Amino acid sequence: MTHQITILGGQISPVFWGLIEKNPEIVHLIYTQESRHHLTIIKNLFPRITFYSKQVKPYNFEEIKISIEEILIEFEKNVFELNLTGGTKVMALACHDIFKDYFLKSFYIDQSHRIYDFGSRSYSQIKSKIDLKTFIALSGHSNYSSNNIGDFTIDEYNFSNKISIFSSSTFFKEAGKAVRSKIKNCNECNNFDFTKGTSQFYWKNPTFAIDDNNNQLTLRSNKAFEITFCGLWWELVIANSVRSWNKIYELQLNVELFSKQDNSNSKNEIDIVVNTGKNLIFIECKSGNVIQSDINKIRAVKRLYGGVTSKSILVCKYKPRPGIIEKCKDLGIALFFDKNLSKLNGKLDRLLHEMEL
Repeated sequence: MTHQITILGGQISPVFWGLIEKNPEIVHLIYTQESRHHLTIIKNLFPRITFYSKQVKPYNFEEIKISIEEILIEFEKNVFELNLTGGTKVMALACHDIFKDYFLKSFYIDQSHRIYDFGSRSYSQIKSKIDLKTFIALSGHSNYSSNNIGDFTIDEYNFSNKISIFSSSTFFKEAGKAVRSKIKNCNECNNFDFTKGTSQFYWKNPTFAIDDNNNQLTLRSNKAFEITFCGLWWELVIANSVRSWNKIYELQLNVELFSKQDNSNSKNEIDIVVNTGKNLIFIECKSGNVIQSDINKIRAVKRLYGGVTSKSILVCKYKPRPGIIEKCKDLGIALFFDKNLSKLNGKLDRLLHEMEL
């Protein structure tokens, strides 16, 4: 039987990649008081693997060596391998020291999703890809909802592009204020109309019509009101722009994540998530002013669900104020406000390259 000894640290993804690529039959998880919460997550993701767990002190070199040697002696007639990617440097060095003495195989997984084999001193590329559901499970969350790119029609995407033009008009801004003052949930509104001078819009589910100085726009869709006044139009414009990016494994919109304790309680919402199969890119879409709370949300989402092998990007219709630009730079949040959206895929290429350095 193949036994894998793997070290649990702050990042759980190297443990996951080591298990899914190497496919061991028995795994010994070496964890600390700080990383113990990862145990249940890993065990739930690999129900067919037999797990053993051993807690160690993260900086006690000799204790860690003794713990590893005890495992090797107990199962001495089996094949062993070591994933030393996680944990503290002391944990990795102690484990590697014992494995070197016993002439056993060890490996390391880098941020480019390559496996370095210490025996052959060679790299191999990780071949597996994982879906968004698994990425979210790695963060300890089990429940979320989302839309696929195909959940919206061509007419709805075309409508969103036209709303992008309408959105800068005075009437559209006045209409938005009227909606926000009277409607709590846009997706639950079935009737609404508003007139200002010679401009007006009319909504009776599923028919939406707007006439602003003889510029007319109509859509027959039960999502029309939500698209227009919940900011969904800008998300659809962006999603439609990036859907052709050749690194996409999954593209999800309106990703709503629920609390670990209460699956009915929405915890975070992400406008667009791009999954390359190995990395996540979180896209926050802002068609209006960007404020500090928007930045805090983006930062929290990356930290909670993506980890070091993820990136966040704020895509704005208008250039944010200097303070916001500086804050994004300080927090490592990418920013895009070029009116030429065809350049957005190039920006995603650069973000992916940064993650894999």
